[in-house]
Amino acid sequence: MNTNFKYKHNYQQFRSRSASNGMNPVREENHKGSTQASARDFRSEQACPEPSRRGLRPAPNGMTKTLGILGGLSALFLIWFIVIRPAIAGIYLKQMETVDSQSHFAEYKIKDLHQTIIPLTKFTSAEIPYRYRYVELLMKLASVEKDSEKKKALYQEADQELEIIYQKNPGDFDYYPTLINLMIQWKKADPSKNEEVKQIFQQAVSANSNNGFLYYLWGEELKEVGEYQLAKEKLTKALALFAGSNFPGITPEIEKNLELIKAEIHQELVELEKLIKN
Repeated sequence: MNTNFKYKHNYQQFRSRSASNGMNPVREENHKGSTQASARDFRSEQACPEPSRRGLRPAPNGMTKTLGILGGLSALFLIWFIVIRPAIAGIYLKQMETVDSQSHFAEYKIKDLHQTIIPLTKFTSAEIPYRYRYVELLMKLASVEKDSEKKKALYQEADQELEIIYQKNPGDFDYYPTLINLMIQWKKADPSKNEEVKQIFQQAVSANSNNGFLYYLWGEELKEVGEYQLAKEKLTKALALFAGSNFPGITPEIEKNLELIKAEIHQELVELEKLIKN
């Protein structure tokens, strides 16, 4: 058989079958070539992906940089506000505590340091403990002050500081004991404060009915002024509350010395019994 005829015959059969299947042989060849090219392009993209596909982040824009700077500044401000300011206040407080209360300029030095310290402690956990320390220093100055008007002014300032503490934290455990000590000391310089002291004790135990330490202070004060029967009642109440040693607001200092306080109360009650009988 003629070979050309054979190839021609086979080619015609191929075209005939392709046509019957709705295919164009020429287009089919072109399609295969296009598919192969697409495959090569895809492999090329996989080998050399775009920058974003290689894990590279786009350069930050202006807003991102601004937010980063603001975040850093905020962190620095918080460190200054919460850590550095109270630390500086602590340095000034040490200077204040070394002032000689007997000096003629002690009051001015302490008040001047106070004006420096307060802005450094405001809105921090160090503010209230510092204000208590300042009250103690004012009471110390008042106790050695000879001039009655200056003494009164110092007690008044201490009272105002305690009022600030109360407004900031009405439930602070140290508020009433400190106020009571202030008023008892003030009463010694000004007997007209006697009734005010009684009212403060009543307010204190009304607000803290389970606080044995307040009853203890009240009993001591009543004994001092000669009201022995009432003093016995208050000290007995204090002893009963101390027995549990878990009354609200008990401080580590009181807990540490609790047995000594109990022993002292027992001794006070024995003395009161003798005084009442006489």
